[in-house]
Amino acid sequence: MAVGFNLMDVVDRTHHGTKSVWDLKQIAFNCQDFRKSYLTTNPLLVPAVSVDYGLLNCKGNENEGQELIQVYNLYYEHPDGDPIKLHLSAVAGKLFKCVSSVINIGTNKKRVKHLMQRLMKNPNPVSDI
Repeated sequence: MAVGFNLMDVVDRTHHGTKSVWDLKQIAFNCQDFRKSYLTTNPLLVPAVSVDYGLLNCKGNENEGQELIQVYNLYYEHPDGDPIKLHLSAVAGKLFKCVSSVINIGTNKKRVKHLMQRLMKNPNPVSDI
C-alpha cells in the first residue's frame, strides 16, 4: 500500500474537501451499532458515503447495514486494504470486485456474498475512471 500517497491525499484539503472514503473509514471504525435511522442522524455520514459505498442500499433490515460496515472494517484493517483504490472502485461502480479481491466475502455463505453484491452498488458510476 502506498502509505505516503494516502497520507498526502488526507492532508491535501483543497477546496474540494476530502474523499468520501475517509468519511467511510471513520464510520467503519466508530459505528458499533447500525440502525436505519443512522442514515439520517449521523453527522459523519455525508451523502456521498451513503450513495458511493452502498449504505443507501440497506433497505432490508438493520443487519444489512451492520454487515456492510463490518465488511468495510475488515477491508480497512487488512494490510492490502487501500483506501484510494476503494474510492476509485466505488466511483467506477466496481466496489464489490475491489473489496472481494482483498477479503473473502461470504466464501462459505452465498447469502452474504449475494447481499454484498447487491449493497455495494453505486447508482451513478463514472465509466471513464
